[in-house]
Amino acid sequence: DLDGNERTVIARVRCGRLGVMKTSQLVCIGVAVSSLSLVVGCGGGAEYTFVSRAQPTAFARPHCRAVVEPLRQDGLTVDGVPEAAFLATKKPKQIMTFQRDKRASEAAFVGEIRESQPNVLARGDADDTFVIRPTWTTWEVGGFTAFSHPGTARILVDVLSPEGKVVDRISLEAGTKAYTAADRMKSDFIDLGKGVSRYIAENWSCAAH
Repeated sequence: DLDGNERTVIARVRCGRLGVMKTSQLVCIGVAVSSLSLVVGCGGGAEYTFVSRAQPTAFARPHCRAVVEPLRQDGLTVDGVPEAAFLATKKPKQIMTFQRDKRASEAAFVGEIRESQPNVLARGDADDTFVIRPTWTTWEVGGFTAFSHPGTARILVDVLSPEGKVVDRISLEAGTKAYTAADRMKSDFIDLGKGVSRYIAENWSCAAH
């Protein structure tokens, strides 16, 4: 899964979109065919759960903006062990591939939020700008066979007020079965980005302005 193989086969067990990655149609089946993609969620992305929550008035100011900080990974565990221990078992090329996959996944995560919430992520006054601080806590590499579990990513997201106070903390989890670990990871982070975008749309009254 860390050999850089670029075949695209994605499968999940709920509703999703089926097709080659750039052309899709909605389906609700639970199988995958080589060179096709079956993605969970019918476009809804990962579900979010509140760990702690501020009063809704924190987001009442009009024309609020947000910035997304780089994905924090200091405490990341991979398949139940610290990332450093996981990478210690890999060859240099596999390590390079893993780091490349992480960068691509983070870019997909931020890109999904930016696409879904372009007004919120537009440049604005610092006094009206919240900070979205994601932390990647867990990565389970998973696999593609019927007997393997999905590649699963878990993150925590702190939302800081313009004054620097944590006003919300949410947790999200996404899981994908795909032919390569790269596809599993990137697809997970697209879903995580959708989940963060939905959190903003459902909880930030200022995002409607």
